[in-house]
Amino acid sequence: MLTTIELPEEVIHFELPEAVQSRLQFLLDKQDEGEEMSLLYNPRKELWRDHFQWDGVRHDGWSSNDRRTRDESRRRTTYS
Repeated sequence: MLTTIELPEEVIHFELPEAVQSRLQFLLDKQDEGEEMSLLYNPRKELWRDHFQWDGVRHDGWSSNDRRTRDESRRRTTYS
């Protein structure tokens, strides 16, 4: 069944901020290449202790997805 949706003109011309568009395109390209996408830890929906543990002054993720969250967080906070 085909459904037609009419959009307001301002939605048709909507553009994401450049950094968001770049990240989205990067993720879509990875998905198109068949790379498995993983979910990152969401602090609004998940308990920290279910994903990470303290090791002195360091913390490590429990699973590969959690470690990916940690690595992504570090990448985003690296300054040149």
